[in-house]
Amino acid sequence: MADKNPKNHLAGPPTPPDPPQGGDAPISPVGGSGGPSETEHLYQASAELNMAQSYDHILATLRRHTRLGQQAQHLALHYFDHPWTEDQPPQGVAVLARWSQLEGAPLGDRYPLAHYPSLCQLLQPDAPTLIEDLAADPRLGPNLRARYQRFNATSLLIAPLVVSGHWVGFLHLLYTQPATFPETEVRLLLTLIGQAAVAVQNLHHLALAQSRIQRELTVRAVTQRLRQASDMPTLLHTALQELSQLLGASRAIIRLGTQSQLLVPQSRTTPQPHERND
Repeated sequence: MADKNPKNHLAGPPTPPDPPQGGDAPISPVGGSGGPSETEHLYQASAELNMAQSYDHILATLRRHTRLGQQAQHLALHYFDHPWTEDQPPQGVAVLARWSQLEGAPLGDRYPLAHYPSLCQLLQPDAPTLIEDLAADPRLGPNLRARYQRFNATSLLIAPLVVSGHWVGFLHLLYTQPATFPETEVRLLLTLIGQAAVAVQNLHHLALAQSRIQRELTVRAVTQRLRQASDMPTLLHTALQELSQLLGASRAIIRLGTQSQLLVPQSRTTPQPHERND
């Protein structure tokens, strides 16, 4: 798959309106009689994406302000474990946000791309993938076809998330009724996708920074408590307690001894001197 560097960008308006409070806000028909025009939807959506505070907010904005989003029974933001390049494709995908009316098997929040090799053939960084008739499309492999059949999906749209030439994920839309994809509606969606990709990347970087700060604070707090231990048993007990809490473990053991002693399996179920059971 070629590694291309598309760049989609739409500058937001200078005075955006207030963002919606949730993903179930009323939907106005795009360009419909008596409803906002396409230009007004574009203006409002751009403002909301600039102010988005969550992945759900981003997805809800794309759904509300595009006809293709309004007609879909499933929308999801997928994020690669690292940007996709020709030399190093990602191994897995995380689902950052999802809105779905589909019936069928549960949808996971993370999956390896190796489970769906034909999906890799559908994904592309520089253009959307539009399939009006999934049942007749020969590109679908058995695993992916079976998955879509469980959801009674008939049509599909996949749009790439690209930020500064880096392909970081995709928007996935499924339809349970045969769908068509007029050029004007696809163009509107792609215009917003460019800005949505920037918003997704910003939130992702913010989450990483917050996680790193929290990890450093936790390490400092644990280190401080360990330094306050007055003897070895207290030190071991404190370490055991802190590690159990951090890892969410209901049972933890600290074993001391030589390498040969530590390699001997422990079959006893009663608590040991430095063991914690919850």
